Amino acid sequence: MSMLSVSAADRIPVADKRKYEMYLEKFETSRTHYRPDGKENLQNATIFMKEKFESVGLDVELQNFTTSDTTTGQTASGTNVIGILKGQFFGTANDDAIILGAHLDTQGLQQYGVNNDGSGLTALLTLAEDLTEKDKCIQNHSILFVAFDRSETFDVQQGNAVCNKSCGSKAFIDGISKVLQGGTVKIAIIMDCISNFNLQKDSQREYRQPVKDYFSTFVEMQGLIYENKGNYLAVIGREDEQDAMSNYVKMFEEVKTYSQYVPVEFMWNFKGKPTGLNLTNVETAFAKSDTLSFWDANIKSILLTDTCYQRDPLYTCKTSVWCDNSAKASLNDNLGFAYSTATAAKNLTKYYACTDRDVNECVLGNAECSKDATCKNTFGSYECKCKDGFTGNGFSCQDINECAEGSKCNKDAVCTNSPGSYHCKCKMGFKGNGFNTCVASGTGTAAAIFLHVVMLMVVGLLEFTM
Repeated sequence: MSMLSVSAADRIPVADKRKYEMYLEKFETSRTHYRPDGKENLQNATIFMKEKFESVGLDVELQNFTTSDTTTGQTASGTNVIGILKGQFFGTANDDAIILGAHLDTQGLQQYGVNNDGSGLTALLTLAEDLTEKDKCIQNHSILFVAFDRSETFDVQQGNAVCNKSCGSKAFIDGISKVLQGGTVKIAIIMDCISNFNLQKDSQREYRQPVKDYFSTFVEMQGLIYENKGNYLAVIGREDEQDAMSNYVKMFEEVKTYSQYVPVEFMWNFKGKPTGLNLTNVETAFAKSDTLSFWDANIKSILLTDTCYQRDPLYTCKTSVWCDNSAKASLNDNLGFAYSTATAAKNLTKYYACTDRDVNECVLGNAECSKDATCKNTFGSYECKCKDGFTGNGFSCQDINECAEGSKCNKDAVCTNSPGSYHCKCKMGFKGNGFNTCVASGTGTAAAIFLHVVMLMVVGLLEFTM
């Protein structure tokens, strides 16, 4: 039952509320590599994400990968879905891409995965729709929407090869240079379990030891003031992400649909790749999320999470097959929590990616026009038009063979095609420009001699009669 006297979901636009409910229900399945039905569900979810990304105009790639970094040492394979919304700097060193990520697979052998991580996938889809439609902006930098496979590291035993770390995000990072084509990553925003908000006393069932040690003041205050309610969104990062975390929290406060939603910064006091005790602590505190893959590569990343199985109701039914379902995630308070989390992520993305200044791609040389086309700059974009003598869409231009079209040259000339043009030359025995004039050689001289003879005859006749 919802704990809100006024529905947080009532503050969500009706169309957005319906989309969230529809997508959350879509992900009410077990999506696992370890059972035939779960594998089929996972494949269906992968195809669904791909088709939805394509439907809003993203450039989409299915990234297949294989790894042997598993619990058994056997190889495991998976497929990431990558959707690219190109910015004006795409394909250049100036592109600082923003990544929005969530994961496809579910925990264990049979567990449903609506909150974990259908809620993140739902946010990913709605953000892709918003940023290509109603919230479209002039982008300097590219935005990547990525659904990671093989994120879960929960060991299901039974001889199954489970990734030691989140394999999908690591595979994505290993291939990032190919995806960005010269650009770099500004930050990755990972959304993993974002639809569980609980105002019941002691519903925040677990604070793992590193959280108690590093964030003891928060844990103490959460108990004294909030009675250990699961009312907060954890915003997790290192010192490297301090500015991003601060900006996100401010944006969450601006857009949240209910006053009791509380964004809390969990900033680990180290920089760079986590090693030793730092690595142990971050892996233990909030499980091995996709954020760690980015930190291992020293790429900035923040994790947005409701702490997943550390909070009721997921804590008490984390081994249940049916527990993580759309009925719970679609409760008004939970729906508003997910919507607020995603909306703040959208605004942070726009803060980094968008600009109110136009970039002239034609001048910078990063327009993708054909070499046989002219480039015309427009605000926020550019146009390509094939040059005279070529045909195509401007991005690809093919030479027009004017000679094959006929009637370009004089009937007594030979037509020779050349890139973007053609040449007409009078045949042997003819003279002229080849286009509209070709006269037989000597024709003009004979006529002149004949005329001269006629004139002489006329003059002689006149002299004889005088």
